[in-house]
Amino acid sequence: MNETQVRTLEQVRQVLEGTQALLLNARQPEERYAWIAQVLQRLAYRRLGRNNRGAVLAYVQRFSGYSRAQVTRLIARRKSASPG
Repeated sequence: MNETQVRTLEQVRQVLEGTQALLLNARQPEERYAWIAQVLQRLAYRRLGRNNRGAVLAYVQRFSGYSRAQVTRLIARRKSASPG
């Protein structure tokens, strides 16, 4: 499965449970940051409830290779930089 095909929270959970195979090709930090931004936008992260945000956070953490703390910082930085 191509990562861009993951468009719903149900698909995120399937990937996390291991029922869907997924490959992330981002190697450079800039590519990973861009991928994280795309995932957050595609899954409407800012509009999600707490449980759903946790699933997205775990998804990003697993496939970016970053720690939970680093992913949380990147998301916070993105939220403070974007309007609205």
